[in-house]
Amino acid sequence: MTARLEIRYQRPTPLYRPVTVRAKQLRHEGRKRFTVGEIVVDGEVSATAEGLFIARRTSVAAE
Repeated sequence: MTARLEIRYQRPTPLYRPVTVRAKQLRHEGRKRFTVGEIVVDGEVSATAEGLFIARRTSVAAE
């Protein structure tokens, strides 16, 4: 689930052109996942993002 998502647009991202989307998880604390990402077009970054996502709780099966 998305808790926070910040996107910085640095230049227009063109339509109908190949783009590369890169993302990685920086770290996790319990269920929190801290991430970053970017969109690259023709070798130039058009947008960057930072996000905080919360992993779902796992249910414990009764035995």
